Amino acid sequence: EILEFLRSKKTLNLNDETAERLYDITLEGL
Repeated sequence: EILEFLRSKKTLNLNDETAERLYDITLEGL
């Protein structure tokens, strides 16, 4: 689910840096 979420966010034109940040934030929330 997390990977799908990140993929959809990347599709929205987020750069890799933002995606990595989102990923870190998501992991902290688990």
